[in-house]
Amino acid sequence: MLGQAMPALLPEDMIDLLTALVDKSLVHFEPTTQGYALTESVRVYGLERLRAEHERDAMQEAHCAYYTQFAHTVQDGLEGPDAALWLRRMNHEADNIRAALDWAASSPAGGLRGLELASGMWRYWELRGMLTEGYQRLTQALAHPTAQAATEVRADAENGAGNLAMVMGEYDAVERHFRASLAIRSEQGSVSAIAASRNNLANLDLVRGQYESAKEGYETAIRLWESIGNDDDIWIAVGNLGGVHRMMGNNAACVEHCRRAIEGLRRHGNETMMHHSLYWIVLCQIDARDFDGAKETLREALAICRKLVDRPNTCHILDGLALMAAIDERWSHAATLRGASDHLRMQFDVTLHDVEEVLLRDLLALAGPRVDSPEWSGALAAGAAMSWEQAVQIGFESLDQLPDSS
Repeated sequence: MLGQAMPALLPEDMIDLLTALVDKSLVHFEPTTQGYALTESVRVYGLERLRAEHERDAMQEAHCAYYTQFAHTVQDGLEGPDAALWLRRMNHEADNIRAALDWAASSPAGGLRGLELASGMWRYWELRGMLTEGYQRLTQALAHPTAQAATEVRADAENGAGNLAMVMGEYDAVERHFRASLAIRSEQGSVSAIAASRNNLANLDLVRGQYESAKEGYETAIRLWESIGNDDDIWIAVGNLGGVHRMMGNNAACVEHCRRAIEGLRRHGNETMMHHSLYWIVLCQIDARDFDGAKETLREALAICRKLVDRPNTCHILDGLALMAAIDERWSHAATLRGASDHLRMQFDVTLHDVEEVLLRDLLALAGPRVDSPEWSGALAAGAAMSWEQAVQIGFESLDQLPDSS
């Protein structure tokens, strides 16, 4: 029987076993994932045996359970010092995750398991720019008939769906998901989770231009996290509050909050959540004509995006670099960076929020009539033809060519 227990293997035996399987053409090396996989014929044979032994469902459920635990381990790791390592590990397992989610969606008994797995994936989907796929997976899991109970897992899945919808600019969906998540969390009384929902709803107020409401929401989240001594998540809201101050015209308060946020996030090794605070600081530095400071802040932000392969958040960093190039009157570079940013937004379904349009307006004001020239159009097209990797490389080259103010 397939269910019969196998003897445990010692770690030192694993390499010999793997080598033997490769030699027998039962397993092969996958260059794209840098891992090993069953050959197609062995995989098909294994599925047939599982079906014959009536164990396929049990095996698929165990497979889904394993990757559910793996996904939540990765999600926790993405807000720590080894985020890049966890992202690479998840890349290698992407097809296994998809298979597990497919089983959960089609199985009458897979609703809760699929919801738990999908809720652990949203941060990865966001960083990788897999917004449409991730949102569809989450909404599919939320719709499963056996996953309708108001559980912590459902609240987390609603929260994840809201975050992905936010990047895509689907604000009505964002509000629906975040409020559904808050309702469950409020009923359950989890202070930290309620604070996260308050912070997220304040994000929605911010991009909608409702600054007083956003300010109140962030301050509420900070108070809640302070009440339970949470020194991890609080810095996210502190940085976001800095963004509200920037939009309300108080640059000094913006920089103060964002620098405190970056210090707190760095103390916990959480580079993943630093990009917003860095972005707000850049805007304030450009306002103050502190171009040297803006240059170094943009360099730090772009380095984090490259390290984490953070595609969506690369877009507004490229916008900042385009504006810096325009200030230095390097018009072709400015248009190329702008073209790359536009293309990446379209490729990954990333919305240009109103709060981010300030860089575009300033860029176009500086360029003036040049935006109608063939040279500008050609440079835009060149940027639009770039891959994400090429756009990041051009961004660093642009920084290196910026002169020091001195």
